[in-house]
Amino acid sequence: MPEASIVSCNTMLAAFAKAGELDLARDLFDRMPEKDIISWTTILAANARAGFLDRSCEVFAQMPLVNLVSWNSILTANAQLGDLVSAIEIFHELIPERNLVSSTAMIAALGQAGRLDAAKKLFDEMPFRDLVSWTVILAAYCQSRNLSGATWLLDRMPERNVVAWTTVINAFAQEGNLEEAERIFREIPVQTPVSLTVMLTAYAVNGHLDLAKDLFDGMKERDLVAWNAMLTAFVESNSF
Repeated sequence: MPEASIVSCNTMLAAFAKAGELDLARDLFDRMPEKDIISWTTILAANARAGFLDRSCEVFAQMPLVNLVSWNSILTANAQLGDLVSAIEIFHELIPERNLVSSTAMIAALGQAGRLDAAKKLFDEMPFRDLVSWTVILAAYCQSRNLSGATWLLDRMPERNVVAWTTVINAFAQEGNLEEAERIFREIPVQTPVSLTVMLTAYAVNGHLDLAKDLFDGMKERDLVAWNAMLTAFVESNSF
C-alpha cells in the first residue's frame, strides 16, 4: 500500500473513531494491508476511550511497536474501568516513561478507588500540571467527600473551567450544603447553560423547587439537559 494510502486510511480511521463508529473503524483497520504506528495507536485509543478493555488489550498485545501514546491508552482504559491493580502495574513497572497524560490517568484511577492520599501525593510530585490534572484531583476530593480539600484546591487552581466549578457545586449539593453551593456558583465569572443547570439541579434535589423554577425561567438558553432537569424536579416533587 503506498504511503499516501496509509495516510488517507489513517485519516478515515481517526474520523470513525472520533464519531464513535468503532465497528466501521475496526472493519477499516482489519482491511488495511499495511498498518503503521498511527493506525495501531488510533484503533487502540478508540477502544480505550469507549471502555472496551478486552479489545484494547487485544490490540495492544498485537502491536508490533508500542509507543508512549499506546501505553497511556491502555493505562487510561484500565483506570476508567476501575482496574487499579493493572493500572498500578502499568504505571510503576511497565510504562517506559511517565508524562502528564499517564500521571493524570493514574491520579484518576487512584481517586476512583478512594485512594485519595496516594492520588494527592502523585499530583504533588508532578513537575507540571495542566487544567485536566487539576480537575481530576478535584474530582477525586469530591468523590471522597473531602469538600474542604476540594474548596482549597478550587481556590488554588491557576485556571478554572466549568467542569471544575460544577463538580464542586454538585458535591456540596449532594451533601445538602446549598449555602456553599450557592457561594461557589456566584464566583463563576461567566454563567453557562451547564453551570445554570447544575445549580438548578442542586436546588431541586434539596427540595427548593421554587428556586429551581426561578433559575430556569431566567435562563436565556435552555438546552435539552436543562429541560430534563426541570421536568425531573417537577416529577420527583409531585408538582403536576
